[in-house]
Amino acid sequence: MLLNPNDPNPIFIYNKNSLSPLILLADHGGRAIPQKLNNLGLSSNLLKLHIAYDIGIKNVGIKLAQYLDSMFIMNHYSRLVIDCNRATSSPDCISPISDNILIPGNNNLLSTEQLFRVTEIYLPYHNYINNIINHSLQNHKVPILVSLHSFTPVMQGYQRPWHIGILWNRDKRLATLMFNLLKEDTHLCVGDNQPYSGQTCTGYTLPFHAESLGIPHVLIELKQDLIDHEDGVCFWAKKLFSLLKGIILNKNLHQIKKH
Repeated sequence: MLLNPNDPNPIFIYNKNSLSPLILLADHGGRAIPQKLNNLGLSSNLLKLHIAYDIGIKNVGIKLAQYLDSMFIMNHYSRLVIDCNRATSSPDCISPISDNILIPGNNNLLSTEQLFRVTEIYLPYHNYINNIINHSLQNHKVPILVSLHSFTPVMQGYQRPWHIGILWNRDKRLATLMFNLLKEDTHLCVGDNQPYSGQTCTGYTLPFHAESLGIPHVLIELKQDLIDHEDGVCFWAKKLFSLLKGIILNKNLHQIKKH
């Protein structure tokens, strides 16, 4: 066993009884670390950085869920413990190094130690999402998945210009609607599959839960220094609400479309 009674539940759920077709997700919103892992051998300062979690995205997710009256599902544990947006077969799922920082607690892991992280943190999160989707489909309602992430303003010395990024792969229905509306705001620098590409096939959550079933989805990346304070959280939650409240009424999004 990895988790003990004092460790948080792997799944954080807000507005569990929502009737909205929109489901908000945050794979990297939490930064908890099981007590048995002793902070993975890292200092408390390192665990406050972007390597540990998506700064600001939990607060954005909660606020947006309030505005939209939608469900928000978040993984409570740090991506350094296990990255829920990677396949378990990926070397990045439990990475021994992140942004050139060695993660001592992830080096030379026994297969049983890896298995504990998968069975006690990774699988409960994905099983819950899967159950919510299946329940919606069984009730003849096509869910709409919006995966929320945040990105560090500087990566490997490069100052990223984007305020927000819209990521997509094969199904562009939701991404196109959001991107076109965001581009109307000339004050924003909007990334189209930036700062990461949704076509790299490294992600797991949306390909597994949405793309495979043909349900509409999008991944949104917000710049971390824009949402690491309350005013920024409120601004971006309201901005996304103003976009999504009308978009989710689009009839094209209430259909299964496999690619």
